[in-house]
Amino acid sequence: VPVVGLRIESRETGGVVVYSCDTEPCDSIAELAVEADILVHEANGEQHGHTSIIAAARIAESARARELILVHLPPAPSAEELETAREIFARVRFAEELDCISF
Repeated sequence: VPVVGLRIESRETGGVVVYSCDTEPCDSIAELAVEADILVHEANGEQHGHTSIIAAARIAESARARELILVHLPPAPSAEELETAREIFARVRFAEELDCISF
């Protein structure tokens, strides 16, 4: 299944944001996210075409991203999953509708 991911680099600040569309964990997204300031990654769960909260934290950790923002979440993401993800990658949070993110 094709995967779409974007790496956006600011010419002015040098800041980097990486965005992952729906995808199972894959090397190409991890490569895009290397040393990104912000990795925005979907985390709808361990099912075909999606990534779990824990797997997204592992991707952020291996890519040495500075912050992980989780989007496209399951209907009731658990605080326990978020806490486990933070044990892997400390700077992780759930996105909220209409969040404004700056770096």
